[in-house]
This record gives sequence, structure tokens and C-alpha cells, in this order.
Amino acid sequence: NRAVHGEHVRIVDARNILDIGIRILEEIDSFIEGFIDKPRETQPLSQADVSAYRDATYRVTTFIPYVENPVQNVYILDQEGLNMLLEGYDKYAEFLVSIVLLELG
Repeated sequence: NRAVHGEHVRIVDARNILDIGIRILEEIDSFIEGFIDKPRETQPLSQADVSAYRDATYRVTTFIPYVENPVQNVYILDQEGLNMLLEGYDKYAEFLVSIVLLELG
């Protein structure tokens, strides 16, 4: 507060304030992740359901927001293809729009 009003703040005090701010941001981030990572709904599945979904075919729609020419991509994938597409997905500039079940296996 003193710095806002033009007073000198010691480096030690400034670092302490920064450390507190960082801890607060980390707590907020953790709190938000707790909501994002939780499913809205959970339902039990039979082993037959699991097998059918594992062998199913999915239509995956994504887009890449290129500055000049954005594009939409559509993939038809099985579970192995989905795994390959999503592996390291957070590093891509491609945004997932939808995953639609086409055919149960």
C-alpha cells in the first residue's frame, strides 16, 4: 500500500509481498483446478460397455486458429487414435471442439 502512495519499500519487504502473492495465486489455481477436474456426472458401466467404447469409432473436430487462415480439422479415430491425438495435446495450438461417438464397437 505504501508503494502505491510513492513511499520507498525495502527489497526484502517487496520480496515478501511477492512471495505471498505467488502463494495466493497458486492456491487460487489449485482451487479452480479442483472444479475443472471433477466430472459433472458419473455412471457405472458394465464390462461390455467398456469393451464397446474401447472398440468404438469417434469423430473428433478441432480447429487451429492460424492468424491468416484458421482451419477446422475432422478426424475419424478409434480409441488408439484418440490416445495418440491427445498425447501431449496441451502443447499444440489446436483446439478440441468435439468428440462424437460414431459407432460402438
